Amino acid sequence: MIGQTISHYRILEKLGGGGMGVVYKAEDTRLGRLVAMKFLNLPAPRPSPGQPERAPEHDPQALERFQREARAASALSHPNICVVHDVGEYEGQPFIVMELLEGRTLKRLIEAGPLKIEQLLDLAIQIANALAAAHAKRIIHRDIKPTNLFVTTLGEAKILDFGLAKLTPGGEPGTLTAGDIRRKAVTRATQGAPGSVARADASLTDPGIALGTVAYMSPEQARGKDLDARTDLFSLGAVLYEMATRQQPFTGNTAVDVLAAILTQAPKAPREVDPELPAGLERIILTALEKDRDLRYQSAAELGADLKRLRRDSTSGQRLGVASAGLAAGREGTIARAMSKLRQRWWIAASVAVVAAALMVYLGLRPLPPPKVTGYQQVTNDAIAKDLVGTDGVRLYFTEYSGAAHWIAQIATGGGELARVPMASPSFQLFDVSPNGSSLLVGEITGYEQGPLWAAPILGGSPHRLGNLTARWAAWSSDGQRVAYAQRSDLYVAQSDGSGALKLASIPGYISKPAWSPDDRRIRFTEVDEQRLSQSLWEVSAEGGNPHPLFPGWHNPPDECCGRWTPDGKYFVFYAQKGIWALAEQGGVLRRASPQPVPLTSGPIPFTEPLPSRDGKRLYALGMVPRGEVVRYDDRSKQFVPFLSGLSADCVSFSKDGQWMAYVTFPDGALWRSKADGSDRLQLTQPSADFSSYALNPRWSPDGSEIAYFAMAPGRLPRIYRVSASGGPPQELLANLNQDKNDPNWSPDGKRVCFGGASGTAGPPPGPNIHILDLETQALTDVPDSNRYFSPRWSPDGRYLVALSLAASKLALFDFYSQKWKTVVEGGLYLWPYWSHDGRYVYYVQGVTNPAVMRFRAADRKAERVVDLKDLHTTGFFGISLSLTPDDQPLMTRDLGTQEIFTLDWQAP
Repeated sequence: MIGQTISHYRILEKLGGGGMGVVYKAEDTRLGRLVAMKFLNLPAPRPSPGQPERAPEHDPQALERFQREARAASALSHPNICVVHDVGEYEGQPFIVMELLEGRTLKRLIEAGPLKIEQLLDLAIQIANALAAAHAKRIIHRDIKPTNLFVTTLGEAKILDFGLAKLTPGGEPGTLTAGDIRRKAVTRATQGAPGSVARADASLTDPGIALGTVAYMSPEQARGKDLDARTDLFSLGAVLYEMATRQQPFTGNTAVDVLAAILTQAPKAPREVDPELPAGLERIILTALEKDRDLRYQSAAELGADLKRLRRDSTSGQRLGVASAGLAAGREGTIARAMSKLRQRWWIAASVAVVAAALMVYLGLRPLPPPKVTGYQQVTNDAIAKDLVGTDGVRLYFTEYSGAAHWIAQIATGGGELARVPMASPSFQLFDVSPNGSSLLVGEITGYEQGPLWAAPILGGSPHRLGNLTARWAAWSSDGQRVAYAQRSDLYVAQSDGSGALKLASIPGYISKPAWSPDDRRIRFTEVDEQRLSQSLWEVSAEGGNPHPLFPGWHNPPDECCGRWTPDGKYFVFYAQKGIWALAEQGGVLRRASPQPVPLTSGPIPFTEPLPSRDGKRLYALGMVPRGEVVRYDDRSKQFVPFLSGLSADCVSFSKDGQWMAYVTFPDGALWRSKADGSDRLQLTQPSADFSSYALNPRWSPDGSEIAYFAMAPGRLPRIYRVSASGGPPQELLANLNQDKNDPNWSPDGKRVCFGGASGTAGPPPGPNIHILDLETQALTDVPDSNRYFSPRWSPDGRYLVALSLAASKLALFDFYSQKWKTVVEGGLYLWPYWSHDGRYVYYVQGVTNPAVMRFRAADRKAERVVDLKDLHTTGFFGISLSLTPDDQPLMTRDLGTQEIFTLDWQAP
């Protein structure tokens, strides 16, 4: 298979194989990344004596296990769980596409030599965190062992192989009891060396069946009883025992002997094997290995907490011991030398002073060790898009989004039940939590414009305006006496009652997410260039003056945002390049801070929106895995149903005859075309691995020979293109016109293209924003009075353009006969206008609190509701898109990805 391309994966080399299957290293040609491809490769069991030979096929149990691995792993989103990217089948062989890991299994790491206690605890905490995330999803692994645990070259632990995973019934993990329905126990362990696999005669999911690896089974697993999350904790205890002692806790000459030891014998105390082990580690291991699961750890979080406390205490004790020993030795040596040479007390003091001064100089030249994240814990589990805003020390407050709809929610910092926060206005958008934790700072935002600022009590009560302040983003100062707020490109500061407003800065892009330093002397904020898809961090004095980029030239184009200080002011944490970074703001008396930011997170899951806890001991952040599927509204069932087997795409468009469609794959942004039934697919554009050159809003020419679209890429203005539907290089239109060019649409005769993009020929409001290009003569004309409109759509009869206002607060028609604009609907949020194929209606998305697909009739402008979107969580490049099938049924992209809040434990010197 080396060198073959399967789907969009090119096989590069074989990584390994066994009875279950074979794993290859491959290149994802669509995203330009390396992945691991695991193929199932098990023949059918041998036939019984006297039965004819059967054609090679997969063992049903092996296939079920293989499918179970894909389902379970793909349902989990955690840095310490191997990510499943894709599944498929090639010539009858199922395969799973996973992240490619560099490193070695924990088994190989243990075999290489004793683990240091610090490394052991660090890996154990990561594994416990990952199990806690799986158990929160009611998934138990059932086969935790060193060969299913991987340690990357960066020291990250990863749980592999969810082939024996099981979804427990509803309720909290650990609640299954003998009262649950049981089936007859059937346990059959294979004979052989310790560590062989116990196989079953019946379904993989049935109670009464022993599944897993013998040496790491829990007693209840060995007996074939119903299992809950605590079985994984016993297995983890066995793994910890082996990590600490390099021996297995239960041994025997056969698998039956090992099972008997698990059921009846107590393991030798770890400190009997290695007296140097901490007593606390021995207690943790033996608690995890309790045979009675009611006496065992009851959750992975509980086990992880004990491990973290042990690591903290061990680190503190080591530092104290080293420091005491060093000072004692230094003092004795200095006194001895001084007494032997001069025998005078004042020389002792002088010597000590010299040594102390030299020590301070030496230490002052040494940088502080870098901070690092030591563990992850998932907090939320609803997979809805979020914007993490603040905490009062007990609860986290954030905004959730589904397309155009949004709402404010909160959850306990340790996880639990998520709840919406009732607000006086559905337009309130969350900006900040007050320093005393009593109020939320919110803006009454409609569309893309700024709105009034309000303070809303968390425990109920009427919100109150902050004077006459209006803003798009805002934040309270650390003492709560002032508020910084942004109006597009301008940053202001005022008293918390709205008085004494002072402009601090004006910058080229628009301003978001301001944050105050703990001493309230500085403000940092994010500059966003929407057209160029770039963002950068800036700083300005809280009294005004010297606004400047925080990291000029660090990335090109810049990609940094969303920063906050830790409460003690020692670190500034922020997002950059798909992860969380920390900048040391100050050193100590004896140590200097590094001037360079350091990464805190890495791996396949991007993290953003870092938020330090009130005590500074933890960070909260968003972890994201985008995924979607196209759904079609079925008028008969009144539901959205998968379109073309759940095609993961955005911005679907059909040819005039309805025979062909164009679409953009999500989330990589490649333009494809195919027949309307999904056959005869052809990729027309090739995005790079960093999602640059993302194709958007493809539109078919009237004759079906070409597709027009626009593309966005970090660091450059949007550009418009045309490409042959048969393939070939795209042609950029108006390549020499240096302005934003987006959203092209064909005229009905196919000779012209209208598109959006501010020309910038006048002050605010900008110059003409909608233009028409004659494709034959290349003549460019402006649509009259289009300064305040964008996203034009040409009507099928050629008479009208429909467009959105810049604030998306109204829809208007431009009549080519009268050369005038006329407002059709207004007073809300409107998105994605789309003409019906017969030109009688314009469909669009309306609303925030009760979003819906609407349409108005072109003849009389009468609007009507088509379908509610309240329960449809959407995604896509813009968070939502709307298109129509050839029979005018709405098409949208449903969100199947995850965006969850995580707690990040970190060490910050």
